[in-house]
Amino acid sequence: MIRRCLSASLVLLALNVPSGFAQSQNTSVGYNEAQVKAAFLFRLPKFIRWPDGRTSYHFCFEQESAVFETLKALANSASLGTQVSILGEEPDASCDVIFNANASFNAQEHHHLLVSDTKNFANEGGMIEISRRGSRLHLLINTASLERVDLIPSSQLLKLSTLVSTD
Repeated sequence: MIRRCLSASLVLLALNVPSGFAQSQNTSVGYNEAQVKAAFLFRLPKFIRWPDGRTSYHFCFEQESAVFETLKALANSASLGTQVSILGEEPDASCDVIFNANASFNAQEHHHLLVSDTKNFANEGGMIEISRRGSRLHLLINTASLERVDLIPSSQLLKLSTLVSTD
């Protein structure tokens, strides 16, 4: 029960909604899947300890999508110095969070946080996977991949997620 409340709180805080329940399916009540994924992405960096202590974030996407558009609108409304952009040929140092990057991408040089909604992303060496568990979205975290780039997930994030191992 506590896990559900914390998960719903993350989404509601990200979307600046006063009350209600966040749903991951496209329905007339609640939020669609792209909105929930964007809310997860928007809040994820705040639950990661970055080596340089950064507090504003640049989200990079490989291509435009509903998640990209939703996160862009969310970042613009939040006015917290958050940037959202499409990647060029390769991610550069300005990208903090890269959504839907290949799991084998070398994130170590710039401390990128790699997040994807691709099935088995975390099991194949990616850092955080947004996966479906029934009708809900859930996070899968590969702590070994995060540790390789000196990113430390908070205990709250770990409690809300399923940990996977690539060993």
